[in-house]
Amino acid sequence: MPQRLRKESLVRRLFVVILFLWPVLATVNPAVADYPEEARCFFWEVEAETGTSYLLGSIHLGTEDLFPLPAKIEEAFEKSSFLVVEANILAVDEEELRSLMNSFAVNPGLQSIEQYISPEEYDMLLAVLAEFELDIGQVSFFRPWFLAQMISSLRFLKAGFNPNLGIDLHFLQKASGKKDILELESLEFQFRLFSELPSELERFYLRDTLATGMEGFEEELRQLLEAWKTGDTVLLEEILSSEEEKDAAYYELNEGIINRRNLEMTAKIEEYIRKGTAFIVAGAAHFTGENGIVELLRKRGYTVRQL
Repeated sequence: MPQRLRKESLVRRLFVVILFLWPVLATVNPAVADYPEEARCFFWEVEAETGTSYLLGSIHLGTEDLFPLPAKIEEAFEKSSFLVVEANILAVDEEELRSLMNSFAVNPGLQSIEQYISPEEYDMLLAVLAEFELDIGQVSFFRPWFLAQMISSLRFLKAGFNPNLGIDLHFLQKASGKKDILELESLEFQFRLFSELPSELERFYLRDTLATGMEGFEEELRQLLEAWKTGDTVLLEEILSSEEEKDAAYYELNEGIINRRNLEMTAKIEEYIRKGTAFIVAGAAHFTGENGIVELLRKRGYTVRQL
């Protein structure tokens, strides 16, 4: 295993963020939000024959100002029989992480990223890395998709967000040793998902990430924060839909990384809510729009109400 993969700053600090995959901007933290008692959240109850379960749109990075969460969310968790997350990051050890990194995030034969992107894109990458005082030699062996995730994660960190204060981690820690923890996917699935992107789509993903400067990134954060703070699913859907209009490749990326996964997640959710009161946490982007989990459950006959 290359020694660089052991670097704390490039692996352990970021992998909690990276594993949740695209779109990073769709799972943001309402760090400055107040929580009026009647305010709606990215939070739903699902009525099934077996009882009530709950869906929570995840915020994977947060700040101390995020907590305490609204009482209705914490109370629903306490009433739940078990927790369901996209992937249980607490169950991942260093050996498994390194194996996944080597299998899915590293170029074959440790080839340089320069061989996979254009000279113009390579120059863009150098410029962005310089913003974070990183040398290309530290990351040149990573796949384009992983570099895109890493850069987005670094921007979140620069903006003051912390993966250790994410909602997923909050409930995983609360459930550990007290409630069963089930998964909608797995860490390996999420790494494999990006590694199997067509090369042109993977390259597009990196190029689009590089082309978005820190100022534009923070503006998108501001808009998405507002949508999450107010529980405005329509606004979040509009923001994500406008992103798709940038390029046909962006739409294709969304189809593969969000919409198709929504179908599989919905099937899993149906399985879990038949077992009891499930508290289900997934990225906020998975719940919005006609192809989102909320509408898919409604089409399958469930009563779903935003709280």
